[in-house]
Amino acid sequence: MSSYSKSASRLPRVARKPKQTIPYEVRGQGRGPVYSISPQKSLLYADRGLLVVNKPNGMIAQLGDPGHVNSEPNVDTTLFKTFTEDLREYLGLKEPLRTLHRLDKPTTGALALACTKESAKHFSRQISTGEVQKTYLALVCGDASAFKQRHGYIETKLECRDGWVRIPDVTGVYERDRRELPTTRLRGENWTKDAVSEYEVVASSSKAPLSLLRLHLHTGLKHQLRVHLAQHLLTPILGDGLYVDPKSRVLRDIKNKIAVPWGLFLHSSRFSLHRYNPSKFRLTVGAPLPSAFVDLCGKASIPLGRDDILGGVWADDKKVRGSEIVLPEEGETIEDAVQKLGGRWFGTSPQREEEQRQSY
Repeated sequence: MSSYSKSASRLPRVARKPKQTIPYEVRGQGRGPVYSISPQKSLLYADRGLLVVNKPNGMIAQLGDPGHVNSEPNVDTTLFKTFTEDLREYLGLKEPLRTLHRLDKPTTGALALACTKESAKHFSRQISTGEVQKTYLALVCGDASAFKQRHGYIETKLECRDGWVRIPDVTGVYERDRRELPTTRLRGENWTKDAVSEYEVVASSSKAPLSLLRLHLHTGLKHQLRVHLAQHLLTPILGDGLYVDPKSRVLRDIKNKIAVPWGLFLHSSRFSLHRYNPSKFRLTVGAPLPSAFVDLCGKASIPLGRDDILGGVWADDKKVRGSEIVLPEEGETIEDAVQKLGGRWFGTSPQREEEQRQSY
């Protein structure tokens, strides 16, 4: 048994009702407004050491950015701080929650947090050694002919200059004019690093030049997937305000044929890491797709798997929480391992599943 599990806190439980939350509205008084997002609506999975939430578009998943020109607290950092505090209170946890990775502000989906300091160290070691797997789904501008192969790897350098990320020496690609954005967007980051992304073309629309990709991060750099798709494959993610040319012919064709809602169509679909209880197994948590993503795929005649739509929990590739779970065979103990962790699925309800089944 791992050292962190011995010192883990008690099982997460719904200890008491959280404070009244009204997303993006004033909730408190005093120094200024307090904005909040309901933890009940975002929480997907919890056990003694790990939480996974379904991050909405518009929430910055970090408590602060030391390199930001404006280091004063703002609506973004206050929103996330309030969210993690409400989440901790909702589950009755003693220690502050600690984020294990970052998601861009407009990216939705699985965001993992550690429940204790000890578990944060353990999970962070897995991230640094490459044991953690992060899978994304993206709708990109381009039909099947835009891809030379259905599956492949993108290996390039990425450079960041004053917070702006690009492939070095790339030409003939759209890059948004920095003067269009506020100067507070400049974070002072400057680096050049190797970046590796993996992609698979899941399906392409027969109605518009639009394709669904499944993506795997092999390195985790800022804007890595967004830049690789836009500047290497030349198939930018739909709704990307930084890397999609708003005057491009492909984007115009898409909008002429399908009504496209606002937002970046990049979703953190699954977060996977190793757990021990008592033996080692791989735990994977899947985040349900946003309804806007599912609806757009339906309009574009792009098929989606039920597991991608509804999410769930997997143990060594066998689904053990959520819709259509795989029942353990006689003698199997993998479900017991999840139970011993105190694993609990807070995700899609049967009512929501029926709504999704009827709408798609």
